[in-house]
Amino acid sequence: AQVQLTGNTIANNGRETGAEAVLLSDAGTRASMSNNAIRDNAAAGLVVEKGADGQITDNEIANNATHTASLQVEIRGVGTQPTLANNALVGRGISLRDGAGGQLVGNSIEATATGVALELSGANANPIVRDNIMRGGIRVGGRAAGQIIGNSISGKQNGIEISGAGTNPTIRNNT
Repeated sequence: AQVQLTGNTIANNGRETGAEAVLLSDAGTRASMSNNAIRDNAAAGLVVEKGADGQITDNEIANNATHTASLQVEIRGVGTQPTLANNALVGRGISLRDGAGGQLVGNSIEATATGVALELSGANANPIVRDNIMRGGIRVGGRAAGQIIGNSISGKQNGIEISGAGTNPTIRNNT
C-alpha cells in the first residue's frame, strides 16, 4: 500500500491500550507523512511495524501514550526501516526495537514524561541516529546496535545508558 498523510490533525483518539493514532504495518506499506499534528491520543501517536517503511517528516507528535506505557513513536520488527526527519516530539520519546532499523535525523525530542528520548532494544535493532536534539537520555540494551552520531543530549541523569551482553552501538561526536 502507498499511503500519503499530509496536513492532518489526528487528536483525541483511542481511550484504550492498542489504539494507536497512526499504525503503519506490514511489508509493502510505504508511507509519506508530512506536516501532520498527532497529539493527545491515548496510545502511541505513531507505530511503524512488521516491515513497513517510509518518509516521516516535519510532523508534530505530542502528548500521546497518556494511558499506556508506550512511547510517542514505536518502530518495531525486522525489516521495518522508516526515516523520521525534522519532527518535533514532546511528552514521550521514541522506541526502536526487535530488529528494526531506519534513520532518525534532525528531530527535536523533548521527553518530559519519561526522561528517555530514545530507547533502542532487542536483537538486531540497528538504526542510524544523527543530528537530533534530545531533551532526555538514550537507553540502549538487549543486544541492540546502531549508530548514534552528532546528537545533542541533555536533561537526564544518564545521557547515554548502555546495558546487557551483546549490546554494541557505535557512539561518537555527541554533546
